Amino acid sequence: MDKELQEAKKEAVERRVERSEKERITNNMEKKKKDTKVFYKADFDDLIDIVLNDDHIKFLTSDQELRDDVTIDGVVYQPPPQTGLPPNLQIPRSDKVLAYARNHDKSGGTGVSGACRGCTLLYKKLLDYHTNISELPDKDLYHLLVIWDFHTYLIEKANFSPMIYFYSIAERGKSRTLKGMVNVAFRGIRKGDITDAQLIRDCTHLRATIAFDMMDFWEKIKNAGSVDVILNRYERGMTVSRVNRPDRGAFQDTDYYDVFGPTVLATNEIISTIADTRAIPIVMIKSDKDFEEEVSPKKALPLKEELTAFRLAHYNDPFPSVPKIVKSRLGDITKPLYQILSLIYPISKEEYTNIINNTTPIVKTEVRLSTHSTFINLIRKIEKTKLVEKIGSIDSDIIQAWVDVKGESIGGVLACQLVTTEFNAEKDEREKLSSRRVGNRLKSYGFQPTTTSNHTLGFFLNDEVLQKLIKEYDLPIDTPSQTPDSPENPESPEDEADPDKLPF
Repeated sequence: MDKELQEAKKEAVERRVERSEKERITNNMEKKKKDTKVFYKADFDDLIDIVLNDDHIKFLTSDQELRDDVTIDGVVYQPPPQTGLPPNLQIPRSDKVLAYARNHDKSGGTGVSGACRGCTLLYKKLLDYHTNISELPDKDLYHLLVIWDFHTYLIEKANFSPMIYFYSIAERGKSRTLKGMVNVAFRGIRKGDITDAQLIRDCTHLRATIAFDMMDFWEKIKNAGSVDVILNRYERGMTVSRVNRPDRGAFQDTDYYDVFGPTVLATNEIISTIADTRAIPIVMIKSDKDFEEEVSPKKALPLKEELTAFRLAHYNDPFPSVPKIVKSRLGDITKPLYQILSLIYPISKEEYTNIINNTTPIVKTEVRLSTHSTFINLIRKIEKTKLVEKIGSIDSDIIQAWVDVKGESIGGVLACQLVTTEFNAEKDEREKLSSRRVGNRLKSYGFQPTTTSNHTLGFFLNDEVLQKLIKEYDLPIDTPSQTPDSPENPESPEDEADPDKLPF
């Protein structure tokens, strides 16, 4: 009996020890878990997006896997918690995205490579969506908005991203149009105010599509110290720097941020000239239509999920190689948009050439080619508008002043003061420029500075530079310089161009 009692006591002690050990291990694990810092990430290679799966945020990767975390360089990252994301940012639902992705396949022959059925159907849905939100000054601009929507979801493949810029007085539909765009864009967030630190976080941590909806936009950007962020967002590889740790000394005090990403803007003021060259401006008009349907992020969620499915289906597809539709920076910033269009509606080199040269009439029922024709002609119209804005600008007037007085050059050198006097001749006091400012502009055009015989600022005549500027600003065509001091260009009536034969 005593032996049995001893055995029972021994077993009870062992159970208590075992229980205590389990409790110790559990407590240690809980403590370690509490002491372990959680790292969050929303951008890495092969990530399609952060998605909702049974109310839990997960990573959706290009292999269609849903993951709770990912290990990068030995560090474990989790998706950001919903409380850490912008409140109006709608997160795609994983089941909807995966279901929509099954609609993306190659079908419906086009004579080139076959368009993706899911993409073409989604293109039409987005076209209807934007058309029912607001009235744009040109109906072809709805195609620009749709292509831009797709563009935000494959931004990794683009080297440029044009700022879409809505400008007008109040009550012209700017904000409504902007909301429609940002609600379907990849991680679109709308900002009514700016702080530099938050803007950089949105660009880098979230990789957001950013919509600025505010009065006096450029003034607020300058006050926030974020001009470099806006000017550099349009091109991949451009970075901005901030000195965050001045006490650490050289090479350890500064952080560099990649701020590239899609941007849309609605404001009542004209933005800076430099920013305008990176943008596609749209001047809004008063609409005669009543648009009663509310523009909300929640209503746009199904389209956003379809666009996320587009990203999933085509993330690893090669980007089409296409030419620039127009020259200059406008051609650079619109090329990625045309690549997106060519991914949705494939086109052959011969078909592209026919559209550019108008050699073959486009049948409107042929949606693929007519959409290409619409977009190409739209970009050409935008180019003409930008050229008209250049005509009559300060630069245009300075170049024209140069042309008007270059005959007064001495020894192949034109005095800067002559150009300045000619430029100011018919200007009021507020519009006049100093000789120094005119000289700085002339240097920026490519004219080489020197000194005149009177030891004042002058510039060497350069007909190659001048003719390029005349073409760029669409000024009346000028004949090469004829001066008494230039024996290689003798004056002769036979050399004068017939105005009726000039190639305007």
